[in-house]
Amino acid sequence: MDFQVMTFRDRRRAKYGTKAFPKIPVLFTSINEARLYWDLVIRRVFHWHTAAHPTGSTTLDYADVNCHLIPKGTTPAQKAIEELEDFQEVTEGWYQAFLPIFERTRSCPGTKDHLAASSLMLRYFSSRFKVSSESRYYHRVVELAREILETDGRSAVPGKAVFTFETMVVIGLLVVATTCPEVDVCRQAIALLSKHPRREGLLDSMMVVKIVTWMLDQEEGVVDGLIPESSRLRIVRNDFDLKERKAVLHCSKGKGNDRPLPPVTLWW
Repeated sequence: MDFQVMTFRDRRRAKYGTKAFPKIPVLFTSINEARLYWDLVIRRVFHWHTAAHPTGSTTLDYADVNCHLIPKGTTPAQKAIEELEDFQEVTEGWYQAFLPIFERTRSCPGTKDHLAASSLMLRYFSSRFKVSSESRYYHRVVELAREILETDGRSAVPGKAVFTFETMVVIGLLVVATTCPEVDVCRQAIALLSKHPRREGLLDSMMVVKIVTWMLDQEEGVVDGLIPESSRLRIVRNDFDLKERKAVLHCSKGKGNDRPLPPVTLWW
């Protein structure tokens, strides 16, 4: 829940910021230890992003950083690249330390450990989109999300909403649906969110379904099932009201274009 508050509200108010990535052990001894280190990694991302983007952004892009906070002798682009390289290194180390535990839980589907390990691995693969655009990461997120939703007892009844304070499935499928160039994979992500409605903290899956469906309908020029980067919409800001079930969506079009399109009001 703390991370969702940082994402959608004011990161400067977040507690327990960290100025460096943690040193990852060679192997984790438990799922809880892996989760602790992952939380420390993400706290570092938020800490850096808040300093580099003082006006706020929900995209966590490693670009357009605050020049006044960059050490002398470096450019904002250089600092962003260094930060991204550090992030890639520490997350790869985390993956290698966690992989043996994750693989052991594959033999006991539906158990608490299986779901916890799957959720952690889903978070890892969702983070890979910052350093790689390989399609296998999108497919892996959808596979893990489907596995979680179909084996989690709370999601056993299609159409019945699940409420949780953990950020697991919805944000991962949101990332897939808004960044994956393969239309079919985006549609699979939307279908999972529709079939298994969830409220994960501040994220309502039906709000996400409404937003990403509208975005896909606006994106033109699909060729061989792929959305060209030039027509891809990017969420700049989302002002939503869960009580009224309303979202005022601000988007831009095309990579590197921060000029917002006219806002659109969506209801779900």
